[in-house]
Parts: sequence; structure tokens; C-alpha cells
Amino acid sequence: MRSFYQETGVQPYLIIADQVNGKKNYTDADVESYLRKQYDELFEDDGHLILFFCEAYENYYDPYLLVGEKAATVIDTEGENVIYTAIDRWYTDGSLTDSEYFARIFKASGDALMNGTTFSEYR
Repeated sequence: MRSFYQETGVQPYLIIADQVNGKKNYTDADVESYLRKQYDELFEDDGHLILFFCEAYENYYDPYLLVGEKAATVIDTEGENVIYTAIDRWYTDGSLTDSEYFARIFKASGDALMNGTTFSEYR
């Protein structure tokens, strides 16, 4: 996460959960409301990104991003897609611990966003 911040200037924040407000069967609106509340409670500026990773059921995951207004100048829709692609790319890699998985997502995404690297550089 540190390397992502150093590369992009956007401070990431990670939330890992198996439900949203006590619900395993949640809607996108539930997640958006939850993330907006979290963002407002955690940050006083618009320079952050929250990655919400919810695995409500085994082998099924939902990633969501909430990008602050200032951060959106760096992490636009295309940038969000880079992050989502990284999430998908390594989700099934059983050789990675959770910590290694998320570290790789942020490192590879930051590199790709700011340096134009590809994910093939990460094994």
C-alpha cells in the first residue's frame, strides 16, 4: 500500500469483510452507502481510495472502490479498471497469502498506473 501511495500520491485504505452491515446478500447501494459512511468517518480530505473486498461466500468475491474527488484526478475509471484487473488476476493464486495478494494488487496497480508497466512483470 505504501508503494501505491508513493507512486500515485493517493493514499489507499483496505477493508476486508464477509458481509455489509450484517448482510451477506447485499446490494450495490448497500455497499455504496457503507463506503461513503466509512470514507466520511475516516478521512477529512478527498485524496484517498478505499478498496472494499468482500468475500461473503467461499470462492466468490466482490471488490468495490470508492475514490475521493481529488484522488479521482489520478484514479479515474480507467485507473479503477487497472485495479480491478489486478484483483481478478491474482485471486486464484493459491501460493499467495492474503497479505501478499493485496500487496501485489497495490504494487502492480501503482506501477501500471504511473509507469505503464504490465502485470506480466509479476509472477
